[in-house]
Amino acid sequence: GDWIKEINERAGLVYQENSPYFMNIQKDSIYYEPVQNAVSWGILETIYPFDEELLLTNEWAAFTLSRLISLDIPNQANNAIDIQNSPFQQEINHVISIGLMSVDDRGKFYPDMIMNPDEAIYLLDKVVEFINDKEIEENRADIRYLDNIDFKDISEVQINNNSFYTDDGNYAVGDVLVSEEKTYQIIKIKNNKAYLEEISLASVTEEMDLEGDITINFDEAIIEDDDGNIISDETSSNHFIQLMCTKPLSKTFNIDGFHILLTSSNNGLSANISKTYPHGSKLLGSLKVYGINLKYKWHSKKEDIENAYMKISSNFQEQIQLSNSYSKHKYGDLNELNKDDFFSLISSIFKDKKDIVETNIPICTITIPIPGTPIIKVKMKLELKINAQGKIEVVFNQEGNFGFESRNGAYRLIKDYHGKAKTNINASFITSGISKFTIDFLKSDLMDASIELGAKANASTVIHLYDSEGKKDSFNSDLPIDYVTEMSQHNSNLLACSDISAYWIGNVKLNSNKTYLGKYGLSYDMNVIPENSISIFKEGKKHLENFHFVDKCTRKDRNKLEEAKDIIISKKIMLDSYAKIVHLNETNKIVIKGLPEGYKVEDLQYIPEDNEIVSITKNGSLFGLKEGNTNVLIKTKDNKHEVNCNILVTMNT
Repeated sequence: GDWIKEINERAGLVYQENSPYFMNIQKDSIYYEPVQNAVSWGILETIYPFDEELLLTNEWAAFTLSRLISLDIPNQANNAIDIQNSPFQQEINHVISIGLMSVDDRGKFYPDMIMNPDEAIYLLDKVVEFINDKEIEENRADIRYLDNIDFKDISEVQINNNSFYTDDGNYAVGDVLVSEEKTYQIIKIKNNKAYLEEISLASVTEEMDLEGDITINFDEAIIEDDDGNIISDETSSNHFIQLMCTKPLSKTFNIDGFHILLTSSNNGLSANISKTYPHGSKLLGSLKVYGINLKYKWHSKKEDIENAYMKISSNFQEQIQLSNSYSKHKYGDLNELNKDDFFSLISSIFKDKKDIVETNIPICTITIPIPGTPIIKVKMKLELKINAQGKIEVVFNQEGNFGFESRNGAYRLIKDYHGKAKTNINASFITSGISKFTIDFLKSDLMDASIELGAKANASTVIHLYDSEGKKDSFNSDLPIDYVTEMSQHNSNLLACSDISAYWIGNVKLNSNKTYLGKYGLSYDMNVIPENSISIFKEGKKHLENFHFVDKCTRKDRNKLEEAKDIIISKKIMLDSYAKIVHLNETNKIVIKGLPEGYKVEDLQYIPEDNEIVSITKNGSLFGLKEGNTNVLIKTKDNKHEVNCNILVTMNT
């Protein structure tokens, strides 16, 4: 039972509802779906009793692995001297002949010997690697049409509402006409009028045997925009030359306000996008696809699709940079507002001035002819999805192999994925690149695969409001963390932090409804990466404070700051200390000890030399913004007296 489960998981067998194949394996068994799938794929046969408790033997390993590879196993002489009594002689000979399993020096296979689990998994992985990456001998399309089918030249007629008029006897019921976009068959002729039915060209074939292996060369592809217009190089004025030349493409155009630069090389295509939003947000992004290889096989007899296979190997590189400038100076001095008024004001500003980036950009469609089989083409459609709000810098690379194999109506999935990222995330976002591949047979879509790879992040904002006693009140907010941090940067009574989680996105949709396989129920949506299952961060999530990642939240209650007491009359401004240490994201205070006669504390001004290192309120409260050294000038409003205090901002160790 555990062996069949391993085969299911590693080979990607897909469950299809059927009545139980074995009476002892019912729906409440953990082995039910794996066993059902194994029978559907031909790995198990119901003529052989199945006992989930039995240990795996050499002969059962040979039987299941051989049938995972193929059901068309050639008959051959025994390759082992001790398998005469095994019911699986044909399969044992097969795995020995291909070098997967072997006999000992005496020619014995030991069919009843219990197999080592590690060795069994090793052999299974080798088989899965082999069947996922099938060997394609040549690009070919061997097609035999039905005997009674006659193809007619569609250019000689004018089709209107799926019909055309004819006054000669050149057309008969059953004739097929193929246009650039559609395939028709004549279903009736009456009063010199031929009535047509739109069909798939594959439906009028007796047998089709197709296979191909193509690494996409973008310099030789036809690239079109979303409206079907050919995107050609701006450096050439001759349209024919543009289509025939193989030099790299460089083209700029606009889609829904996005400025796009599309460039190509022989093995890759890159789209750079940019847009400025009404309230100042700027989006820069790029999507690059490269190193794309596509393999496919197809064998059908009339309407019966016996085998189909499609595997796409692709590399994606996506880069998104979203920046905001909230321009808090437009709204006056926010630093001295009390905590309640401050929060109310920034909430109101954000509501009126926020930019939400939510878009799906159809970049282009690429058509690639396959050498040696002009009736088969590969189409690739490229899109970029972005949903973001806030400050983001993210670069990630994703690569993998995706696809499927169908055998006699059963289905298995191919998925192998890897990703890595560099991030500076201060906001929630979802971004992904989508590439859809279609195998086109004379304008009929045989099969397709839509691959979506990307990343998403969720940044939860926590706001800490401090009262005059240094006590904090913390609560969650819907405001973006980058916005709150920027707007409150010099207000020591309001601090914000965020827990940020980020995950990879990976979804593949196989055989849409418009494809030949899709119409026969062989569609499948595959979560290559289950939602929120693979974190971009090794730690699972990160904690953000003041645009820096820290190990944990450092926002705590503060000690009440010392107030000025018994200020003496002196000849100059006197401080309790002329050098202060302020810990990062914490407070301290410049305490006045003496003032010249006639002056009060309210007559003083505090001016920091570098307000990116420390902020200071009108009563001398300091707040450490970033590590560094600076000076604060304390002077009377009439500029007659002044003194400097050196400030060192350090991390609290």
